Amino acid sequence: MAAYVGTVSAQVQFAAPENENMWVFALILAVPLIEIGLFVTLGGALGLWATLALVVGSFFLGVSILHRGGVRPQKIRRDMPMVHLAEGGFAMLAAILLILPGFLTSALGLLLLVPGVQRLVIERLGRHLAAHGFSVHAAHAHRDEVVEGEFTVVERPRDEGQPPSRCTRH
Repeated sequence: MAAYVGTVSAQVQFAAPENENMWVFALILAVPLIEIGLFVTLGGALGLWATLALVVGSFFLGVSILHRGGVRPQKIRRDMPMVHLAEGGFAMLAAILLILPGFLTSALGLLLLVPGVQRLVIERLGRHLAAHGFSVHAAHAHRDEVVEGEFTVVERPRDEGQPPSRCTRH
């Protein structure tokens, strides 16, 4: 007889207004159009090679931030671990925005690396979540419930020319 103990999973749902999906669609449509406009405008003013140097430099800066695992603060505050996690998340988001080609995404990525901007975004996001709330729904397995079943061990034929697997220890 074998017993199966289920796993615990959690699902976080943010309460959002109905028209928020339209803003996401508008943002997805607007960002490439703004980037194209900035490329044309700034590319004409700066020239081809300076524009390419900025885009490639932004890419390498983003990759180096991702490679290092974000911008590490000098002192980690133990009393506010969620703020430290949020700062690491902002560094990763900033790195991704820097990797994407474009002046707008690079500017947003550089802004997200500034600690004052990070604190402002954390405060606003905290106020938004406090006002609108979010709920956590946990699906718990019944720990007292025993599920009975049968199983059969199926031996695969082994090729004698191959050495035994180190993973399965056969």
